[in-house]
Amino acid sequence: MQLSNLHQNQHRVFFILLGMLLILLAPAANAVTKHLSMVGENGQPMASTPITITFPDGSKVVENADENGILSFNFNKSGTYTLADPDGNVIKTISIAGSGMSTSAKILTGVAVVGGLALLASGSGDDSSGDTPTEPPVTEPPVTEPPDGGGVEEGSQAGTYGVNLAVASNPGDQPVLLQQLVLQFEIIGTALTITQLSGDPNFPAQMSGTIADTSFSASANGVYAGFPTVFQMAGSLTATPSLNFILNIGADGSLPDGQAITYNGTGTKQ
Repeated sequence: MQLSNLHQNQHRVFFILLGMLLILLAPAANAVTKHLSMVGENGQPMASTPITITFPDGSKVVENADENGILSFNFNKSGTYTLADPDGNVIKTISIAGSGMSTSAKILTGVAVVGGLALLASGSGDDSSGDTPTEPPVTEPPVTEPPDGGGVEEGSQAGTYGVNLAVASNPGDQPVLLQQLVLQFEIIGTALTITQLSGDPNFPAQMSGTIADTSFSASANGVYAGFPTVFQMAGSLTATPSLNFILNIGADGSLPDGQAITYNGTGTKQ
């Protein structure tokens, strides 16, 4: 009875190791779907704009950003991709790291699995001496950490930022009313909410938008110098933490003379 149970256990271990070997030999998936905010040189989202994506091997494909300027694309190869506007101007570059086990880890794991199979095969025959056969040891595969993809840690961008603003463009000679703000960034998935904590009447109490990787855009209706108008913000928010953006006020022509005012903004997390 003991010999029969031992053979059954050997068969179970054999199939477990065989399954491990088949999994090891299967190709590792390496695809990363990203939702990227496309922002033009004027600081505005590039809504419904064709974006040229250059692959690491030099091949190219054209994909359209959506109505909010968000480009969704499945980056299925390791390496660096370049994203450019219809005029060939580079908007940003994206680096995709490889996935799966390293080559050395695969070799070590394969040796361990094959070795286990060989031990089972050598001990699976009948033992004519009558001695109780011993179970071959099962070698566990080495544990490897996944490669560092260089992404931003989830939740690290959210928080309260002290912001400094400086005029970048003011062709209509609008009054310069913004210098410092305190903004709170709340992120849920790709949804972004910006709440003003400084109580400045010339900036909206709250803005809504989207964030993908480090790029974000947001907008809201508000009042500037007593005129109801549109506020549009686009920039980057990293995990260092660091905040850089362009704020456009009055792009709908609602300010005097129909001219907008644009600010450059920088901030640090408090």
